[in-house]
Amino acid sequence: GLTFSIPTKRISAWEDQSSNNNSVSQSTKNNRPLRYTYDGANDKTRIEFNGTTDYFISNGLCPITTEFTMFFVVKVESDITERGKYFYYLNGNTELFIGSDRNQLVGTFSDSNGDGETLSLGASYNTSSYHIAVAKLKEKTFTLQYNDHSDSITESAYDTTNTFNTTEYTIGYKIGAAASFYLDGDMQEFIVYNSGLDDFNISKIKNYLNKKYNIY
Repeated sequence: GLTFSIPTKRISAWEDQSSNNNSVSQSTKNNRPLRYTYDGANDKTRIEFNGTTDYFISNGLCPITTEFTMFFVVKVESDITERGKYFYYLNGNTELFIGSDRNQLVGTFSDSNGDGETLSLGASYNTSSYHIAVAKLKEKTFTLQYNDHSDSITESAYDTTNTFNTTEYTIGYKIGAAASFYLDGDMQEFIVYNSGLDDFNISKIKNYLNKKYNIY
């Protein structure tokens, strides 16, 4: 659930609904995204990130160990310069992000040696429309999905014992980066599993999200 100010709509906390205490928050008032109870996908509540100051940071360490599956319902403003981040984690050479790069869905993973890959789905899968984005790391293979489209990339040198749980993660921004790395758009859902789910379970969760938000 969301903790927010009714007069300003500014969100101070986004609580984890799984009881795993993976909540995010923002203590600085001017960096808080806005909550709107309408005008999101299927006219449901949306969280608006302004593209210049708004983001959340996790209350504790990132929960991801060696593998993961993430789901997002999001829309990014059309902008040929934007590089907004849905999710971002960095510790030394270990990096993980899912986001939009000039309205193309993109993701990067790397281990402590810097071995990893970047995957982009291309201009046909434009992030300026509401979409269900899925990111998955299973062993050495990274997968991105945009609604019902999927693509994968494998890095043979990637260290499968690498973990992403030694520092915090952010939603909506790459800490310390240029202003273009702020998310300029709306997010309605974020779900993360600490495992690389199989296709059957990914389809079940996507179907749930699609029925809820009527994306495609």
